[in-house]
Amino acid sequence: MSARVGGSGATSGDPRSSKPQSYVSQQARELLPAEKLQDLLNEVAPGEVLDPDVVEFLQEHIDEFVETVTEFGCLMAKHRRSKVLEARDIQFHLESAWNIRIPGYGDDPRPVKRNVTTPVHNARLQAIQRAQQQ
Repeated sequence: MSARVGGSGATSGDPRSSKPQSYVSQQARELLPAEKLQDLLNEVAPGEVLDPDVVEFLQEHIDEFVETVTEFGCLMAKHRRSKVLEARDIQFHLESAWNIRIPGYGDDPRPVKRNVTTPVHNARLQAIQRAQQQ
């Protein structure tokens, strides 16, 4: 038998092992499998390995995230008096609650906000520059 790393010294086959039971549903495991999480990690940090507890944590939170976004999207569709969930319902929640913008989706292109300096502001800047040069 091999000893568990980071445990109380109990072996993995020991009934006193402090490993809690997994509470991640099968749906969450299918939504984003451990292999896919490892692939994503390898893209960002090659050679790193995810701890099984971290994989379980991420899968649980991913499941909750998808559930929350879907529920809110359904509420938005209901608010529009529609029985069909549309991409704009999901997009609205992602933008308003999570500040996530999905490129390529959406009816209205966002205008580019340009900073316009006023003549008064320019005069103040010039006065500051003149004062710094003296």
